[in-house]
Amino acid sequence: MNKLWDNITTEDVKNAIELFDVTNKPFPEPRNTFLIHNNKKYPAKHIRGMAYFIANKQEISKTEYSGGEETVKFFTRLGFQVEYHKNTIKPKLSHNDAPERRIVTKPDRNLPGRSLSAVSQKNALQRLIQKHYGHIETEKKFDWLRTPDQDDLPSDYLEIVTALSNYRQHEGFKKSNYPLSCDIVIEEYKLIIEYDENQHFSKAREITLDHYPANVQLHYSKESWIAACKRINAIDNYPIDRDERRAFYDTVRDIEADRNGYKLIRIKHGDFDWEEQGAEIHFKNLLSIKSTINDTPAGKHKIARLIVTGKDYDEHGNPYLSRLMTLIEKFVFKYHGKHQFEYVVTPGGFLTFNFPPNIRYGISVSYAEKHLIPVLQQEADKVINGFFKSLSTDLYIKLKEIVDYFTIGIDGKNPTNKQHIEF
Repeated sequence: MNKLWDNITTEDVKNAIELFDVTNKPFPEPRNTFLIHNNKKYPAKHIRGMAYFIANKQEISKTEYSGGEETVKFFTRLGFQVEYHKNTIKPKLSHNDAPERRIVTKPDRNLPGRSLSAVSQKNALQRLIQKHYGHIETEKKFDWLRTPDQDDLPSDYLEIVTALSNYRQHEGFKKSNYPLSCDIVIEEYKLIIEYDENQHFSKAREITLDHYPANVQLHYSKESWIAACKRINAIDNYPIDRDERRAFYDTVRDIEADRNGYKLIRIKHGDFDWEEQGAEIHFKNLLSIKSTINDTPAGKHKIARLIVTGKDYDEHGNPYLSRLMTLIEKFVFKYHGKHQFEYVVTPGGFLTFNFPPNIRYGISVSYAEKHLIPVLQQEADKVINGFFKSLSTDLYIKLKEIVDYFTIGIDGKNPTNKQHIEF
């Protein structure tokens, strides 16, 4: 069975139900299996597929999974009630006991619900880099990559060391001339790649990043790393000053790599599944990000436009949400840390919604214009909010960092006739 089903949580199912309620899109009528939520029946297999998309950010064909008993077991395991062949099947767990997120530290919803193996992710990333570059070196050390002399501390480190010492009064990180290694090195290109797991995103790391000198050139988004530190807030107290040591060593890598002419790229665990399709494109997008100094964008531009094609929509004009999300992801990777925009403009009909059932029949255009615009606006808002809610937390934060206003073109349709409205 597809292991990605294990990523789905109770929260994902509830979000799928909410999305189903506001979109009113056509779906295959169930024969025997219904999901029961808040005393309302839902097409179980269809909701299961929507939850799969929300959790994994990829669509799945209904031919790839079964309804019936398989879907019954799926929902009852997550704490939901199901009707199967007119018999009510009680959940195995209550919603309070059902599995939610599987991350020990404060949850980071970059890849919702996933618990990716750091080892397998690093191995997949290494294979990808070898394919792209050929020879690579792992855990490499350099003569120049050592902690600074605490008795003759370079000016770049003065504020960092002071702030980190004041954090919890731990001094163990102040070890002079301590050699450090790098995760992955491509010497021919003077490229270093560091893979940061959740334990790297601590309060101590936030403090060091906040005190970086203005002249250090970074090849990742410092602001995104600080935001992740605030979200994840990892704590590792074995030994007692482990957070300070890890944060300072990462700082030394950043500063000394820049000093010695190396480009150091950081990859955050969970930002992307390096074992899935599209990993090579994602990696190339990372490599294309230009360097920044103190994360200062190179000027603000007025307007950016997102261009869609007919391939992004089905025969009824409804969008494939996964393709629209991929479009936004590409936009963010292309411009994050390089440009800011006042507006991002989407075309008309970027999103769609159906008229609510109670206003589909016998409603004239003049009556709708006079009395029903607020109702239709409310339906449009639900779909728009659901769309942004389905973006990963990290992608949403990066989007907000580069765009002041994101405009949505959304069309409403009456499925019983040709009435429609454009917002």
